[in-house]
Amino acid sequence: MNPEFRILVVDDEKEYQDVYKMILEDEGYSVDTASSGTEALSILGKNSYNLVLADLIMEGMNCITLLKKIKE
Repeated sequence: MNPEFRILVVDDEKEYQDVYKMILEDEGYSVDTASSGTEALSILGKNSYNLVLADLIMEGMNCITLLKKIKE
C-alpha cells in the first residue's frame, strides 16, 4: 500500500483506535487517531488526510456532525 495515503481514525474508545491503527498500519497506511470530533477538527486544521474513519456514536459531536463540519 501507499504510506502517502493518510487516514484519520476518530473514535471515543481508545481500544478501537488502537485496533484500527494497528490493522491499517500493517496494510501500509499512515494513520493518526483522535478521541473526539473536536480533536479531529483540530488535527484536520493542521494536517490533510485522504480518508476519515469515524465512529457513528460519540460523546459531544457525533459522526454525522463531524463529517458535515469537515465538508464545510
